[in-house]
Amino acid sequence: TSLTATAMTTTTSTATATPTTGAPMPTTSVSTAAAAEADASTPATCLASEWDRQPRCKPASSEVRALRCLRWPSATPFAAPRISHIAYLNLNRDVRRRTWMEGQLQSFPADVSVERGGWGQVSADQQERQPGVDRAAAEHDPRFEFLRARGFNDVKYPRVVGQWGVAGCLFSHLEVLWKLRSNATKLEVEQKVWLILEDDAIVSPRILDQWRQLWPYVPDQWDVLRLGWFGGHTCSARVNSFIDVAMWADPPPYGPCRYCGSHAYVVNPASVEKVIRRLEGSRIMHVDCLLGAPTAPLEEEDRLPALLSFVARPTLSVQNDTFPSDRPT
Repeated sequence: TSLTATAMTTTTSTATATPTTGAPMPTTSVSTAAAAEADASTPATCLASEWDRQPRCKPASSEVRALRCLRWPSATPFAAPRISHIAYLNLNRDVRRRTWMEGQLQSFPADVSVERGGWGQVSADQQERQPGVDRAAAEHDPRFEFLRARGFNDVKYPRVVGQWGVAGCLFSHLEVLWKLRSNATKLEVEQKVWLILEDDAIVSPRILDQWRQLWPYVPDQWDVLRLGWFGGHTCSARVNSFIDVAMWADPPPYGPCRYCGSHAYVVNPASVEKVIRRLEGSRIMHVDCLLGAPTAPLEEEDRLPALLSFVARPTLSVQNDTFPSDRPT
């Protein structure tokens, strides 16, 4: 079964489990290797999965099937890559969100650096605050001409054509990913990762411990780990008790959205080029769709293949719903 975002009719519910501490995965899991082959799920090599015993939870893809065959949690005694840096995205004009985020991040330990600024720009404490990617910049800034040239995704729902706020959000995430790419080699060597946040993500230093506790359940091959998400989910995407494949979907006419949100995630430094190719090569679309596992609607799967994108169950970060959307059309 291919991973292409479509309107799917599956039962949705809310995750409630909490991971327990286990032996971390090997540090070599920061890798760009391809997804596990489906033959891992043959009877000779496949461990029984509780999800396979439920008819409605038939695996959504060969990758899900293969991953269910593995032993969870992993017993390999290696540490998780360290979250060494937090980059949060914030429009220059939104002082209220910036003040709120600064208050949260002050409580993080000193060995976690924090990048501040307007939507992925350099930090304020370096005295360089550049304009964020607002709607006007998204529509007119020459830096993004090659992205605008691809046009908007013409999917009927959720409709994005002409929504420059959606474009600005996408371009903003790309800016921080471009910066991550320039640091990727060093991060790989040092076994470190960045936590990327939007400025409505509710986080505390506890997420650092939760990351380490989650690690034994993370597949050996991964591109994106979405620590914050919202909406529905399907047991067909379940890998183990604490990880799902991020099978984004938002079926017409009104959803509900599934595996949505881009407010808290980690990109594998070894996969950042792959993730950037997905975002740059797609027509303008909601960034959480493009960070999901399936190829975006109306895109070519052979040109923009599925990502190894996963979500944590339960979500480790929710959004501050007291803030109005900062990307209206």
